[in-house]
Amino acid sequence: MKPRDTVTYSILVLMTILLAGCVISGGNRVPGTSFAPTSPDHVQVLYQEPSRSYQVIGFVSVDRAIVGRDRVIERKFRTVAATMGADAVLIDMMPKAAYFGAPVQGKAKAIRWK
Repeated sequence: MKPRDTVTYSILVLMTILLAGCVISGGNRVPGTSFAPTSPDHVQVLYQEPSRSYQVIGFVSVDRAIVGRDRVIERKFRTVAATMGADAVLIDMMPKAAYFGAPVQGKAKAIRWK
């Protein structure tokens, strides 16, 4: 390998490692809902429909770049839901990493207990 090729390869490896933990998230409030933010530490993560009655106050999306731990992903869901004032986040789909195809975006509902 030429020295220039080695540097290029090293930069690509470093970028891949840095992107490995990258998680991009966002959210949209349901029109007409406005609540004070809550603490992400108090937002419950749910994977099943709760038996308790609730109100959907927003929708959360999370992308996973390359790879990432599920706890990091859950934390992103909780953080975005907390900015909307959620008590819990009901995860519909966890994001899937993109290796050679298009990534699958994770989706969830930010909810408040009634």
